[in-house]
Amino acid sequence: MKIETNNNTSFGMALHMPKQKNIAKKIGPYCAEQADLARPLLKQLAKDVDIYIQPENRSNRAGYKGFTIIVKPLKEKNIFKRLFSNRPYEEAHASMFELNDKKDMTSLLIDKTTKIKEQFLKYNV
Repeated sequence: MKIETNNNTSFGMALHMPKQKNIAKKIGPYCAEQADLARPLLKQLAKDVDIYIQPENRSNRAGYKGFTIIVKPLKEKNIFKRLFSNRPYEEAHASMFELNDKKDMTSLLIDKTTKIKEQFLKYNV
């Protein structure tokens, strides 16, 4: 009997990123491996915001593979606070990048996510 752990991000974790095998299916094994190497640092970045990282493969442009990065405020877990909050909805910032060659995608993903988080925090304090 094989027991699988659930990596569902709804248990207090703020990083929402598919598993390595799901990323590999969508944009290839190299991108999946690089994203998985970035996962520990991305989890650290996601301590005070929700970060969504989705693989992106656009077939209308040859060779376009990358990620959509979205930063949002942490979702309030208390349903009453969520229903009666006076805070306006903060817009999420998204970004995509193209992988033209096999450069160090791990640091590129971390740098891009860090910049988007800083921009988000700057305008949503």
